[in-house]
Amino acid sequence: MADPILFPTETPDHEVRRIDLEESMPGQDDIDRSIAAIETELAALNAKRAALLARLRALRREKISPTQKGGQLALTLRAPVVTNHSSEAEKIALFSTLFKGREDVYPRRFQSAKTGRSGYSPACGNEWVPGICQKPRIKCADCQHQAFLPADGAMLRKHLLGRDLNKASSED
Repeated sequence: MADPILFPTETPDHEVRRIDLEESMPGQDDIDRSIAAIETELAALNAKRAALLARLRALRREKISPTQKGGQLALTLRAPVVTNHSSEAEKIALFSTLFKGREDVYPRRFQSAKTGRSGYSPACGNEWVPGICQKPRIKCADCQHQAFLPADGAMLRKHLLGRDLNKASSED
């Protein structure tokens, strides 16, 4: 056996002594066993991870694809096909199923003639009606005569055709 490696250390009472490093360190066999144990544990974790990933992919495929129920293929119902040749009512119905918002009121865009600022406010049936609407003295939010207009097929039709919702049109 080779000479031990000695290393000087200082004790609390300032006494210098030499320590044999080979005695204080774990043996090579202990280190090799620890490395082998960790590698075995990592291999088991990798195998478990691979199995979990495979199960996850299978569940995702099962969720996406149709499944068999009682010997019959169960399909999800889809929205009816709407083409250029479909009626306006069918197109509006499709639009209203794809885009949801409040049905009791819809926004109307405004632009200030003085400042050029624009924004949106709830569409009101009494807006600017003489004797009822007290704009600009009272804000719409504080008005006692609010009559908000519901979002309906006519409003959606104007919106989809790009017509100004603020103006009445003979084409509507």
